[in-house]
Amino acid sequence: MKKQLCILCMLFGFQAMAANGPEAGRVLRNNTVAQEEMSFEAWCDRKLRNLERAQREASTYSLRGNYAKSLLTLVNALKSEVYQYGDLNPLTLNLIQYGARLGDRLIATVSQDERGVKASVIGIENFYDLIFKTASKIDYQYYYCQSYLRGCHYRRSAQFESNVFEMAKDLITLLNDTFAIKRGGVVYPVGPSTAYLNASEIILGAANRELKSLVYAESYACEILDLDMLVRGLASFNRESNSEYEKRDQLNQTYYEVESLIYRLRDTRACGNYR
Repeated sequence: MKKQLCILCMLFGFQAMAANGPEAGRVLRNNTVAQEEMSFEAWCDRKLRNLERAQREASTYSLRGNYAKSLLTLVNALKSEVYQYGDLNPLTLNLIQYGARLGDRLIATVSQDERGVKASVIGIENFYDLIFKTASKIDYQYYYCQSYLRGCHYRRSAQFESNVFEMAKDLITLLNDTFAIKRGGVVYPVGPSTAYLNASEIILGAANRELKSLVYAESYACEILDLDMLVRGLASFNRESNSEYEKRDQLNQTYYEVESLIYRLRDTRACGNYR
């Protein structure tokens, strides 16, 4: 996998990608000069080492009970040195940005809650898994073969669209599997309800963006519109000061709406037009 990821990194190139938020923008600007002075292969190798080192360091901090340091290590690694190659838009790059945004939100909202920090570490670790899965199973097989057809099977654009759809479903599934648990028909948050609700806003927004990009987005009009409404509602709710009872009620409602979305996205029936 490391070899595949390095090849994928070599497709990202030197051009800095506009990042979401002022902090991410400062990271990219501060790295620009150093990047220009470094060979691309050296940068690629360093980026992979940084991700691997972040995972090892985070695991060590967690074993020592320092989950706050573990979370910060994982998030900082996602935010460092993110570059794009020409006009390519690898899904791995999107996921790295989504993960960094999720990490920043969790740090900002649950950093004072020990259970919330632990839940956040678990969530970002699972996000790492999805990033590496996407790099090896989707981006490597598509972008590498599109650029270097010799020695590999040609990948059709339709297959790539299907892979984007599967990744969007994986994102939505990750939310309920990571930040909540259902036992005896009752939904409980993993950590505080705040962690689930803020993660929902970021993760569902990311999945919806990917669904909207699909060439056959119209066939998932109902799910896309439902996600739009759900994300807007969560954004409004998360900005307000709510009681724990209100948070648990919103968590339950969101959890079952997400379960319904997952089920419907597995269905082959369309529901209408999306604009």
